[in-house]
Formats: sequence, C-alpha cells, structure tokens
Amino acid sequence: MILRDLKTHLRARGEATLADLARDLDSAPEAVETMLDHWIRRGQAEKRMAACQKSGCCCATKQATLYAWVGKSPR
Repeated sequence: MILRDLKTHLRARGEATLADLARDLDSAPEAVETMLDHWIRRGQAEKRMAACQKSGCCCATKQATLYAWVGKSPR
C-alpha cells in the first residue's frame, strides 16, 4: 500500500478507525498509522476522539480514535 491509496480511501470514507483502515487496505495497523502521521503532518488528515456511546464508554481504547480526511479535494 502506498500513501495515495490511503489518501483515496480515507477521503472516500470521510473518517474511520485505524482498525477499519488497516482491514480495508489489508495492511498492518502500524504501517497505516505511520502513513496517517504523514498526512496529519501535512494538514490533510486529523486524529479525532470518537464520542462516547450511550451503551458505554470506549474512551480508553484505540477504537475511540478516528482519523478524518480534512484536505481539500482536487479541482
């Protein structure tokens, strides 16, 4: 997987957990997280905390972290 694949996938989804991205792109979560860090440094993506659900709080888990594409779409 390359950076462009991650960019295309995250832009299409809008936001996703690390586990979802790793599964969808058939890559190790550590590799995906490294590539996400690249897009975060460039201001194209951001890391967000998911809101707690009524049925219980997930704030202590990695599932509570969402990655969102915030970069502009090409013209």
